[in-house]
Amino acid sequence: MKVTSHILFWLGLILVMSIIVPGLMGPNASYDRIQTEHDMAVRVFGADMTDKMTSEANTLHDLLIVKTGVQHLIDRGFTTEKQLQEQEIAVATQTKASIFMNRYLQTVSTELFGLVFRGCIMLHWLVYIGAFLVAAVADGVCQRRVKLATARTLSPLRFTIATHIFVAIAFSPVIYLLAPIAVTPWFMPIWVLVIAYPLTKAISNIVGLD
Repeated sequence: MKVTSHILFWLGLILVMSIIVPGLMGPNASYDRIQTEHDMAVRVFGADMTDKMTSEANTLHDLLIVKTGVQHLIDRGFTTEKQLQEQEIAVATQTKASIFMNRYLQTVSTELFGLVFRGCIMLHWLVYIGAFLVAAVADGVCQRRVKLATARTLSPLRFTIATHIFVAIAFSPVIYLLAPIAVTPWFMPIWVLVIAYPLTKAISNIVGLD
């Protein structure tokens, strides 16, 4: 599988998850998941820092979802109680479809806030793990220079394997943002530890830059 195909696979998976997850969860499960992650964040970051992240999430949600008109579009899709009663008299199937759509849109609305809240957690971790990622890149560059200076052969196979692993791991934060289950706030530190090795190996075996 080419790297481009690998990337397209992950983009397709992200698109499918974006559409399917709200339909599988329901608004109550979505709210419970966000509340669980909030409680986990309190245990990891403390109440004050979690309150700060929640405030930031509310601000970003208002800026990115409400003020851009996304929330308005979601709200326009809801079927009112009066419309449901009228549909119930007319066609039962139409009523069920409207009830499902209301449930779906309510979940989408809740999940959007959950996505922003997870994004705030990721941003707070990046302050600490950003330097580690830079070090991994620098280590890969140094390893490559040593190989070239000592006439050691760069390995296209290792580069390809490491790149595929790197792509898979690199897309995992997006999957984390969309995951329908509660995920520990420790995800980002664990992620950076896992991604560092294939990132270093991919960079150290890049062919054709010289």
